[in-house]
Amino acid sequence: MRQGTGYYPAMNEMLRRMGYPTASVFNWRTPALYQFLAMFPTWQQARLVLILLAIAACAGAILVGAASSVPALVVIALNALGVVLIMSAPGEVGMAESWAGCLIGLSICAYRFERHIAGAVVGAIALFVRELAVPFVAICALVALRRRRWIEVAVWTGVAVGYVVYYWVHWGHVAAQQMPGDVRHARSWIAWGGLGFLLAVVNWQGILMLAPWFLTVVSLMLIATGILSSETPEHARLTAAVYSALFLMVGQTFNEYWGVLLWPTWLVAGGIGAQTLIWDVRTAVR
Repeated sequence: MRQGTGYYPAMNEMLRRMGYPTASVFNWRTPALYQFLAMFPTWQQARLVLILLAIAACAGAILVGAASSVPALVVIALNALGVVLIMSAPGEVGMAESWAGCLIGLSICAYRFERHIAGAVVGAIALFVRELAVPFVAICALVALRRRRWIEVAVWTGVAVGYVVYYWVHWGHVAAQQMPGDVRHARSWIAWGGLGFLLAVVNWQGILMLAPWFLTVVSLMLIATGILSSETPEHARLTAAVYSALFLMVGQTFNEYWGVLLWPTWLVAGGIGAQTLIWDVRTAVR
């Protein structure tokens, strides 16, 4: 693309060269992120931007933890190190899930500190980066509607209309590149991977990938506790719950890298979950 090739011809060539199934539109990433990356003279410069974005998302989560308790702050900080480590991997810069995950994390932090419009704008950017942000956008829009924040509702309505047009145009370009006989995935995206797949997704974090497996189980337990805790900020709680439930049903075995999409959110849920668990143990002891 830096040499002047259009996005869709370039994506078409790479998908076929690497042997990816091209029959489904969902295997053709939307162009916004890659047009953005093509603006950088080198891959390393784009990688630095992603690392800074990850640090910003983790810093926001740490601020949320600092406003809660010391246990939450400690757990969030430890997991934040793992998030920055995984986002620093060379291949992450080309993964739309990494960028969208950091943007969702920043959006959740903005909502936690009552910056609703800022949260909506950042969340909308995440949607245009990767369509896997659709559940998060739906959550934000429904919360805004329930709380009668009409300006935010108007923003999300405009985003929804704009994205439908954007994806419709994208679909048309993909259809023009597809050919009869294009390969499909052997299995459906609705694979019912259950707890095993969810744990594999949770494991996709810089520290957990190097740690004993039981720490991944503990992390999921803390995330689940945070989801059940009323202390967890609403957007973080609902996002962690909805995506965790979806990952029990949706995703093939090789989609475990979707963890980078959720870890900036799971930071908050896991930290508050640790805080809640400590409080419950103290109460039981008393």
